Amino acid sequence: MDAIIKRENQSSPFDQIKQVDTDGNEYWLARELMPILGYQQWRQFEDAISRAYAACSNIEQESEKHFLRLTAKSTGGRPRDDFKLTRYGCYLTAMNGDPRKPEIAAAQSYFVVKTREAETQTQLKAMTQIQLLAALAQQLAEQEQHLLRQQQQQTEVLARLKAVEVEQDRVNTPCGHKYSVVGFANLQW
Repeated sequence: MDAIIKRENQSSPFDQIKQVDTDGNEYWLARELMPILGYQQWRQFEDAISRAYAACSNIEQESEKHFLRLTAKSTGGRPRDDFKLTRYGCYLTAMNGDPRKPEIAAAQSYFVVKTREAETQTQLKAMTQIQLLAALAQQLAEQEQHLLRQQQQQTEVLARLKAVEVEQDRVNTPCGHKYSVVGFANLQW
């Protein structure tokens, strides 16, 4: 089991054989996965893949997406079958493998841990997004309060200014126009 679940700074055998296609999707080749799961013969491992494929089909998943049949290159003789497995396909294969094999038990544990890690990361991302939205909402509310205070202050200043203008003496210009002191000062600027 220690061979499959490694410490954080070490890579597991599953991660070592993982590949990524041109679209960025990770996958595993069944022929490379077979020895990691403790199988020596393709025929026995193919039985586990067939059970996993059936399980996938029974829950109405796209089985062909998770278990893409390939023809592997052979060193001689007839071509060998292989499968391109998604993470979900690997998980189902491990779940449908021979439970007496310690490698299968370790693989099942690995996938349980990895699934929990993915769930936790998803939850943390969701919480972080909610916290960010809450902080933004708080900041917007504070800005709105600040703007309301500024508008109230401007209204008060304008009201005082009008009251002062009314009480001020009028200034007569040489043309005979009458302005308030503030109005005349504004005219001169």
